[in-house]
This record gives sequence, C-alpha cells and structure tokens, in this order.
Amino acid sequence: MNQGLEIGMDLKDFHLFTKHKDGTVTPRDVFDRRIVDYLIEHMNLMIYNDVLYIYVNGVYIKDKDGRRIKSQIQALMYEEFKTVIRINRVYNLLMCEYSIVVKEEDLNAFPAHWVNFKNGMYDPVADILHEHKPEYRAMNQIPHDYVVPEQEKKLTFCKFLESRLEPDDCKMLYEFMATCMNVDMRFQKFMYIVGTGNAGKSKTLNYINQVIGSENVSHIDPQNLGRRFQNVFLMQMLLNCVSDISNKPIEDAKLIKQLTGEDTIQGEYKGGDVIYFHNTSSMIFTANQIPKVSGEDSNGYYRRLLIVRMNNGERIPNLVKKITDEIPQFIYFLTRRLRDVYMRGTIFESDSSKREVEGIRITSDSVQEFVDMCITESIGMRPRKIDVFNYYEKYCQAEKLDSIGRNSFYESMTAKGFVDGKSHGTWVYKDISITTQNIYLG
Repeated sequence: MNQGLEIGMDLKDFHLFTKHKDGTVTPRDVFDRRIVDYLIEHMNLMIYNDVLYIYVNGVYIKDKDGRRIKSQIQALMYEEFKTVIRINRVYNLLMCEYSIVVKEEDLNAFPAHWVNFKNGMYDPVADILHEHKPEYRAMNQIPHDYVVPEQEKKLTFCKFLESRLEPDDCKMLYEFMATCMNVDMRFQKFMYIVGTGNAGKSKTLNYINQVIGSENVSHIDPQNLGRRFQNVFLMQMLLNCVSDISNKPIEDAKLIKQLTGEDTIQGEYKGGDVIYFHNTSSMIFTANQIPKVSGEDSNGYYRRLLIVRMNNGERIPNLVKKITDEIPQFIYFLTRRLRDVYMRGTIFESDSSKREVEGIRITSDSVQEFVDMCITESIGMRPRKIDVFNYYEKYCQAEKLDSIGRNSFYESMTAKGFVDGKSHGTWVYKDISITTQNIYLG
C-alpha cells in the first residue's frame, strides 16, 4: 500500500511480553525489529542521501524530519509505549536498513520524456497514460491531472502571451515551458524573459510555477549558482526560476553550461556531506537587462541561451482566475507542444532570439575587447600574468566595462588560446605584449 498501514492489525505482534507465575501475560516493551520489517513490507520506502522517502500516489515524498514515518511507527504501538525514546529507537533502526538505500541512478527509473501527473505517467510521444508504479521511483509530480478536453478552445493565457510576444517567440516559450514538466535535459537550453516593468514577466513566471508545482521549483539567482550551499537546492527539482534578477555580471558561465548539459553537479547542505547529482531542473529567469557573462565556457553558455522579449499587451480582466481555471486545458496544450519537440528533436528557436543572443555575446566579453585593443603578438616577450590582469582592470575602468575576477580572467585567456608558463619562478604569458597607450593608467 502507498500511504499508510492497514487499520485493525494485531498490535501484539509488535510487542514483547512477560509471562507471570499466575499465567497472565503483560506487554513489557516494543519489538523494534518486527515494526521495521512490517513497515518495509507494507510501505514503499527508500533512503537516498540519508533522507527517507515515502511513496504517495505516484511519487516519492521526502520525509526529512521523519514525521510521516514516525506517525506510522506510533500506530503499531500500544498506547503506553508511545514514547519519544521508543519511537526514535525504531526510527533509527529503520534508517540503518541498507535494503532500502538507493543511489541516484536508481531514481526516476522510467523514460525521461514521460511526465508524471497525478493520474498517471504520460508518454507524450506515444500519447499513452501509464499507471503509476512504485518501482519507477518518481521524484517529481506535476500537481494536476492529465485530461483530454472535450473541445479545445483558445486559452486565456495564450491570448495574454500572444498580445505581448511575436508568434515565433510564443512558439519557443510554449515549447520550453513544456520541457519543464519532465526530467529530460537532453535539449540543453535555458531561458531569459526580458522586458520593461508591467510587461507581464512576473505573471508569466508565476503561472509557470503554478503549472509545474511549487514543490518542484527552486529559486536561485544565476549569479549565485555555484556558490557553496546553493546548488544542492536544485537537486530533484523540475524548474529553477527567479523573477527580476539583477544585471550583476555572472563571473563563471561554466556551471550554467554544466547544469544544462547533464554533467555531474556538486552540492552541499550546511553541516552535511558533499553530494554529487545530475541536474533535472530547467532554468527560466526574468530581467529588465540580461547580465553579462565571462569565463572559459561563455560560448557554451550562449549556445544554450534562449531569449524572449516581452512587451506591454492587452489587459485581460480577472486574468489570474481565468488562467488558473484553465490549467487542465493548458496542461493538455503543453503536452501537444512537448510532442512537437520530441518529433522535431529540438526546441524551436526563434530568429529574434538568435539575433539577441549573438548581439549579447559580441558585446559582453570585456576580456575579448581588452585583447583586441591592448594585446599584440610579440615573440619572446613574457609579461607577468598578474600585470596583464591589472592592465585589464584599468582598461575596464577607463571604458566603463564590467570586469571579471582574476581567476575567471585567467580562464578566459586560456580559452582564447593564450599560453602561460613559469619564467624565473613567476607565472607569465608567452609571446605577447601590452599596448598600454590604450589604457588609462591614472
């Protein structure tokens, strides 16, 4: 069974008894091992990263504080033995049970393109709704049913978007939203929704949150991705989204490339061990201005970037209520878009998005601009790396450009093909010189 234990079980099976000389028998303690064995036999449980998960209606729910399972433990005890000490004793024994420990590769044991809805596992390619099974070990569930509408109609949210976006941008946004419903990361894309205030960016993001389910969504700024104790909150999520992010530069694009590229990610809870996992969380951010990026993988970053530019559009009375009421129909609409993605093998990318990405890529690389303006090939010259970096900072100050940190600068220079090495115990760049007349030295 999925959610709990059978009512009316014989509790004496879970207790130890004392037989007295007069032939009477009285309970004296709890039989811990029998309770643990019964729980494992009658409930679908698993332990992942030292956290207990309980299977409930098609998805495994994290029981981090143990409250769910401890209530089941209590149900197997006589009233007089329901003490904190005894309950914790059984709980601790359960948490040592190796037979229910799973690894990351054991999770989400179903085709990655399936979507887990409340009423079943939907295959958008075959257009089939499968029954839930505990052995799928699904870690996420869209908090809505998959329902085929009796009659398709023009949806309010589509009217809202289509009055603010170009048709191709609408198509791209719909398809990207659709891919946020499953754990499949093969398309390796993330999205910025850009626009002025009151254009509808926050309403759009809030609706996506509502469709995907808040329990499946994290909220980490792109500038904070990679920082200690942050990445771990992406684990077992379907979507990471943040509204109105700052335009502060992203110093290292490498992690976003890894997060969208099915690479192994390192995470860490405060006071806990380091955890390694594969990201299943798509990423959408809204902004007035897209932050600049740098680092050795900035080109990989731009290859993955989709940009939707949103303008002011038609005001729709009672918008929130209307689009909320239409979520079942919108879910169906998204599954059709998801099927389109898999039939094509890629997310549609609008021409306007391509142009915007290329424009940002060209103008955002302060290291490349410094190289173009201040670095020349000079065979035999060996300027110190730290001096080149200091000149780079001076150039950025003079030209009012956003500079990046020293390590990111070194990574970017390496990615651009500049060779370093040691000379007389000092790290230098080989065969280049700095044209200082283009730098305000102050």
